[in-house]
Amino acid sequence: MPSHPCKWPTCDEYVSRAGEYCPDHAEQGREVRAERSSFYDQHLRDPDAKRFYASAAWQHARARKLATNPTCEFEGCARFAQHVHHRKPLKDCTTSERVWQPNLESLCPRHHNEREAQVKRRSQ
Repeated sequence: MPSHPCKWPTCDEYVSRAGEYCPDHAEQGREVRAERSSFYDQHLRDPDAKRFYASAAWQHARARKLATNPTCEFEGCARFAQHVHHRKPLKDCTTSERVWQPNLESLCPRHHNEREAQVKRRSQ
């Protein structure tokens, strides 16, 4: 049963999951997210990190890590891993540490977001 308000500011509809848009505003919501993502990529994302994450070396290292550890490595979690996280932040890594398998950990989306939030809090 829908119990969360649509994320669109003036909408009175309810949806089943928090942070979602109703069917009438789903397309507009996708456009808003795309616009924000584009702005982030153009103005806020570290250009060096963007180049690295687009590189063949990273794609190979990421695929290898997920093949070796397909489940989340967060303690007690057995979910399917979709993200690969650097234990040592990318900006502090040497070139070889960026793809060094012991520096990488496979994480599910929930635990990857938690790790990223921890890193962000530490850097503030």
